Amino acid sequence: MNKLKIMLLTLLPFWISSCKLAELNGYKEAQKAITNIEKNVIIEENLPQPIISFKKQVEKHWYLPANLKDNSELKDIRVILYIALNPDGTVKEVNVKDTIRPTNSEWLCRIIVESAVEAVKKGSPYKLPSAEYNIWKEFNMVFSPNPW
Repeated sequence: MNKLKIMLLTLLPFWISSCKLAELNGYKEAQKAITNIEKNVIIEENLPQPIISFKKQVEKHWYLPANLKDNSELKDIRVILYIALNPDGTVKEVNVKDTIRPTNSEWLCRIIVESAVEAVKKGSPYKLPSAEYNIWKEFNMVFSPNPW
């Protein structure tokens, strides 16, 4: 696994926050950065196996309300969660690191945040290799209503 790619995943929320603070074209620049990261970094071949396993386990618990499925703004929303797990696979901590969303979709973003956090909690305890705990004890994960 390329250490630079792992570092990019870890530093992504801080870069996005910096864009927002500096108002570097705001949402559009942050969205472009997320899209580029998703295309170039967040692909399963580049993720450590325990993180892929976590992703698959949490996907089983992540649902959005049926009345939102046709909302066109969903494709532009990204939620970045910081996730910390205990050695037994239970959730130690889950926090929102950042969100990327269109200007008028705060309510929709809140729903996605709540559903993503709930999915992480519902999936606990996660079945992950204890020998690789240092890989999965804490990480950031991007949630998007679009396919991961």
